[in-house]
Amino acid sequence: HGTITDGTGALNFNTSSFSVEFWVNPDTSGDGFLLCKDGHWCIKLKKQRNLDITVNGTKLISTSQKLDIGVKTHVALSVTDTGSSTLVVLYLNGVLADTATDGARVADITASVFLNGGGAAGTSKVASATYDELVFWSKALDLSEVTARYNGGLGIAAAPADPNLVAGYHFDETSGTTADNFEGTAGLDMTITGTPEWVGGLIETVAGTRGVFSYVFPPGAVSEFHFEVQMPHAWDGSTIYPHIHWSTLGTGAAGDIVWE
Repeated sequence: HGTITDGTGALNFNTSSFSVEFWVNPDTSGDGFLLCKDGHWCIKLKKQRNLDITVNGTKLISTSQKLDIGVKTHVALSVTDTGSSTLVVLYLNGVLADTATDGARVADITASVFLNGGGAAGTSKVASATYDELVFWSKALDLSEVTARYNGGLGIAAAPADPNLVAGYHFDETSGTTADNFEGTAGLDMTITGTPEWVGGLIETVAGTRGVFSYVFPPGAVSEFHFEVQMPHAWDGSTIYPHIHWSTLGTGAAGDIVWE
C-alpha cells in the first residue's frame, strides 16, 4: 500500500469542500480499500465489484454500478461542506454514479492517507489493483469539471500552479518506493510499502516526456491550423485514446476533439 503522511494537515479538509480523483484497474474482485483517510473518508471496492463510500465513519453510498476487472475506471469523489452538513457525490468515468448527504460536517482528522489499504496503519483490507493519476483538490469538482478531466486523460492536465490543486501523483516512477507529489509541497510524497510493480500508464516518448506533437501548415495552405496530439493514457497498455487540441493561428479560436 501507499502512505501519504499528512504532517502538514494539507489533506485534512476539516469542514471544507474537497475532491479526490484517480484511475483504478482492479486485478481481481474486492474486498479492499482503494483510498482511505481513516476516520475521515474511505473508498472501498467490494467483493461484488461495486464501491462503498464512507464519510465520518458512516457508509453513505453503495453503488449499483460495478467496476470491470482488468479495465481502468476513473473514480472522482466530490465532497461539499454546506456549513452544517456534507454533500457527497461520486462520479465514475465522468458520469454521476450516486449522491448522498451526511448530517455532520467532515470530521477534523489529522491522519495519513492510504492508497490500496485502510485502517489506522493502511494494512486493513488491502485491495488488488493498479492505480494512476491520483489528484487531490481543495474544492468540490462539479459534473462538467469531472467530465472534462475524464475526457482529457486526467492528472496530466493538473498544473502545479492551479490554486485548488493540493497534491497529485502521476506514478511515472519506474522503480523505487516513492511516488512524487508533482504539486510540489514538501512532505506529501507517497511512501510505498513492499515492492511495488511499476507498469506503463501514460503514453510517453522514449525520453520519458509526455507525447505532444505539433504541426503548423506552411504559408499558402488553405488555412493556417495548429494542432497537438496528446496521448494521456492507454487503457490496456496497447490501445491509445488520443486527445487533439487545435487552434487557428491569429484568430484565438481553439477547441478540443476527444474520442475513444
